[in-house]
Amino acid sequence: MGSIFAMDTTSHVFSYVFIALMVFSSVNDFRRQADIVAVMRRFALPEGFEIVCGVTKVLAAIGLAVGLIGTPTGHGQLTRIVAFSLVAYFAIAVGLHLRAKDGVKDFAPALVVLLATVAFAFVTTQI
Repeated sequence: MGSIFAMDTTSHVFSYVFIALMVFSSVNDFRRQADIVAVMRRFALPEGFEIVCGVTKVLAAIGLAVGLIGTPTGHGQLTRIVAFSLVAYFAIAVGLHLRAKDGVKDFAPALVVLLATVAFAFVTTQI
């Protein structure tokens, strides 16, 4: 019982952290900050693609928030779906950085978040 409680608490902490991270990051996407637009160009993505990224992040934050208050599908299932979606999102981001031949300092933040989402997804499978 203690292990399940600890994993559930850890999942909640991850949820709060990722809600904040996704909201903060999406605001930068919606503002079309110059550095983000430059990254999108380097990735050869269409003009305005950062808006798609921002919407994706907001949807992830909403999913995590709903997961925290509970849904008919249960906290674990919704949180798990969002966690694995974030793994995919940040794996693609790291892949795009590698394809663009970015240096480690350019893709390190995406890699760190990818590793954190992998840990989050693992925790959600333990609930």
